[in-house]
Amino acid sequence: RMAPLFLLALLLAPARGIVTHESPKPLTPSADTTHPVVQKFFLLATPRSGSSWLSTLLAGSRAIDYHANECFHTAVSMQHCASDWHIISKVPGSLEEQLDLFFRPSSNSTASHVGFKWMANQRFDDTAGTVERALSYFKDNNVKVVALDRDNLLRKCYSLYDMRLRREAGQDIFNREGGDDAGAEARLKAKLDVPFSYWAWCLDRRAHFKAVFDRIVAAVPKGTAHVVKYSSLCFNPKQELDGIQQFLNLTTPLGAHSQLQKAHSGSLHSMVRDWEATRTRLMKETHWGSKIKEWEAAECG
Repeated sequence: RMAPLFLLALLLAPARGIVTHESPKPLTPSADTTHPVVQKFFLLATPRSGSSWLSTLLAGSRAIDYHANECFHTAVSMQHCASDWHIISKVPGSLEEQLDLFFRPSSNSTASHVGFKWMANQRFDDTAGTVERALSYFKDNNVKVVALDRDNLLRKCYSLYDMRLRREAGQDIFNREGGDDAGAEARLKAKLDVPFSYWAWCLDRRAHFKAVFDRIVAAVPKGTAHVVKYSSLCFNPKQELDGIQQFLNLTTPLGAHSQLQKAHSGSLHSMVRDWEATRTRLMKETHWGSKIKEWEAAECG
């Protein structure tokens, strides 16, 4: 009478060496069949290049789920991007899983595109092989790149210095003319005291990130990068925005009648105290001498 029970136990026991638990499900949203296939893209830019303005236009398109934050700026901004359309408690650990999450559309979205802004000075500059891993991800997942290029490093450095001073003073860093107090107009007209050491440091630093930017644009698969020049965006925004629309295969125009608003305009002589002396030193004492005259000119008239 014991034999049937013994045989039954043998039949129910797992065979030696056979794994009986379920294999883990893939973590990547690409395996999620509940969402239609969308075009993944990101806006590659460097600071003070018009990326906030362009991001506003991209986020305003009904065809695009676009993260408002610079997703790789800080741990906090990463969490914001992760929580934009998804309820999660923790940002994934690997770059690939993070990109999967940031490129996943919202659950009830009808958008055909998903994107966000990724600055060349954020995460690309670490020592964990981020550029190579990102490039591999872009290739495997058909990610497009809208690359916003501002190569006037001199004016970019001025803008960054002015932005830092206004941030420290609690002023609007995106609107230099803003403010209701009596000193707003005076601050607008005042020349800045910019140390020579700052210029030398900033030009080298911005050149480094420009090199990262150029490396990414050159390395992505052919036909997946669209470069937009900052100067062209100033003079002919409609033409540049139409080019982005065509590149991304969007069915509706981006920002009709929209115009890039510069925070700074005019000559550096009118904005920087003792500019002539600084200019002379930059031309003689740094390796940027041949570029200073070119960069001095206002990019947008």
